[in-house]
Amino acid sequence: MERPTGFDIVQRPKHYNAHPSGVECIEVVERMTFNLGNCCKYLWRGGLKVSDATQDYEKALWYAIRSYENDQAWLFGGQAAMEFNRFMLEDGRASRILARPSPWCEPIRKAVSYTFDLHGGRVVGERIQIYDRLQACIRTAIADERCLGRGMEP
Repeated sequence: MERPTGFDIVQRPKHYNAHPSGVECIEVVERMTFNLGNCCKYLWRGGLKVSDATQDYEKALWYAIRSYENDQAWLFGGQAAMEFNRFMLEDGRASRILARPSPWCEPIRKAVSYTFDLHGGRVVGERIQIYDRLQACIRTAIADERCLGRGMEP
């Protein structure tokens, strides 16, 4: 099938593939639930599509809350969690994304890490604590002026 004109621009937008790890956002989030994937997506692109990261982080928080309310049954582990872990460990992908110095401000780097942890398959008590930490990191980023400019540290 022939691609429509401009498809490459839509397929590989800069605000999703600018991460220095070389990993594109879609490679990670397409392996997640809808809500947690959207949370990660808005954290990933925070401030890169629009100059103010506040709206992106507020959307990430909204999706984190939705994920907590609706995705728990899926996150008990099993085949999906094992596949996600395999993908993230392959070629050191997770380590490259979360490497220090991170391109994200620290609360966002931690929040992205927590989205990975949630998909790694955890027991119920751990998942609740991770969701609490995820939401706290996003709230900190919203309140932190250093996280709101471009969304990424220089």
